[in-house]
Amino acid sequence: MKRLANVVLVVGALSAGFLLAQTATNFDKWWTPENDALAAAPQNHKLLFENDEVRVLEVTVQPGIREPLHAHRYPSVLYYISSAHYEGILAWHSGR
Repeated sequence: MKRLANVVLVVGALSAGFLLAQTATNFDKWWTPENDALAAAPQNHKLLFENDEVRVLEVTVQPGIREPLHAHRYPSVLYYISSAHYEGILAWHSGR
């Protein structure tokens, strides 16, 4: 539980700092309500905390499971407890 509290604090602090540096016009570039992470991939995303300034999600993707295409409305900070191999993510972000 202490580790989770540390993760939440680190993610919250980094997210808040990063959000303050962004402009409002960049936030909704790919996001729609239908492709929000909680709507598009609810089996893998769990909402831990949300307020007007920060949203903390726990994401668990089991080996061999494909994560549905989704977007996060605001800039994200990721904290990995274990590493994974991603296929196709770079091609999607570059528009190919």
